[in-house]
Amino acid sequence: MQMNFGNIVVPMSAIQDALLILSDYLKGKSIYPPVRRMLNLLFAVSISSFFYESAYGNYAWLDYNDYKSLLDFIIKGKFFIPFSIFIVVNLLIQGISNLVFIPISHFVTVKWTRTIVNYELQKESIDDGVNRVIEVSGIVTPMQLNEQMLIEVGKELKEKITNETYDKIEKDLSKPKRDLEASFHFAFKGIIAITIYFISLPDFGWILYSLTLILAVIAMFLTVIAHCFLGILPALVRRFYKEVTEYISKHQTV
Repeated sequence: MQMNFGNIVVPMSAIQDALLILSDYLKGKSIYPPVRRMLNLLFAVSISSFFYESAYGNYAWLDYNDYKSLLDFIIKGKFFIPFSIFIVVNLLIQGISNLVFIPISHFVTVKWTRTIVNYELQKESIDDGVNRVIEVSGIVTPMQLNEQMLIEVGKELKEKITNETYDKIEKDLSKPKRDLEASFHFAFKGIIAITIYFISLPDFGWILYSLTLILAVIAMFLTVIAHCFLGILPALVRRFYKEVTEYISKHQTV
């Protein structure tokens, strides 16, 4: 089914999808994933259109009522030119984005992990940290903690952290890490798209271009930092387990 808005025909499925997104937004649900996918496709089409016009000149939209032209466009293979440009451009952008994201994320994660593994905590630093926790507990919690209570809490945590725990942590982190990587690629593609809009559209001025460019770069930076932080979480948990075990063994009362 379709709905006509003047000369514009909109498929009913598109309207239903838009209403579902609006409904999720009004219910307080996150609409970022579908909006990101929609804008990602729009950016890809815009970039492909720019390169098509750069190579072949301006194009004209086919009239959907002109079935002969539509069949010629499909059967004679004319569709393959813009389709090939769309595929090549997207693969090229994805490849460049990966060349930027993967090395930075990998080396930062490795550097932070080595810092966590090689960092040596002094006994005085641990004792000072425990004393601060005890002091703060009297302010932010109903009961005053003491060293023995912290040791008991450490024992419970120690018993719950197993090899399966590390595997579960890494498995649970895989999806948010993929989402962050997808957000980085989306922002990277957005920078290319808004640069093309800036070049092509007279109304797309320097101020708007600068603001959107700055926001996109900040978003890319934050996604890399967040991705690296998720990457070191297993190492943090392992280090926490190690320090808790050593602290309990040194302070446990017989």
